[in-house]
Amino acid sequence: MKRTVRSYPATVLTLSPVELRARLKCPPEQVQALLDIWLPQVRASAVCRVCAVETEIHRNGGLHLGSLTVESHGLEAVLNGCDCALVMAATLGAGTDRLLMQAALRSPAQQYIADAVASALIEALCDRAEDDLCAGRPHTHRFSPGYGDLPLGIQPDLLNLLDAHRQIGLALTDSLLMTPTKSVTAVIGLRNPTL
Repeated sequence: MKRTVRSYPATVLTLSPVELRARLKCPPEQVQALLDIWLPQVRASAVCRVCAVETEIHRNGGLHLGSLTVESHGLEAVLNGCDCALVMAATLGAGTDRLLMQAALRSPAQQYIADAVASALIEALCDRAEDDLCAGRPHTHRFSPGYGDLPLGIQPDLLNLLDAHRQIGLALTDSLLMTPTKSVTAVIGLRNPTL
């Protein structure tokens, strides 16, 4: 297994205008005004880190990503035609959680806006990491625990495979919520470019 750990300055991450409008649920002309207030604060709070493991896919008696056995018809369908997978985790870090708590103390509206901007930023981090880690190789979209039939119960095994706590400070609560909260885990299928 090949392990990769990367850090990114938050300023190099490009937020999707479509993602922002969908999360903020406001007219496009209001999005920029909200971004002018919150994006600098969210970027300043974020310590953007990613860890990933590239592993072979085996299908004998089930779906196996290295030492990890996965039961998910949805993930099997996504990984169809792939012989390797990239298991990744990304986080904005604890500073963003602190900023969101401060916003909540101001007002529910401020918390909602800050949370939407932070959610768009973690997606931008995942997009950038996906581009860098796949390095031009044909690949599937990200498939995360909680999507379709891939249960959240797989999170401990994914984080153990990644050594995510030691590598990027990512942990789980007893109820399987990630901490820091603005974090994502995902599996990406890597296709053979000659197919």
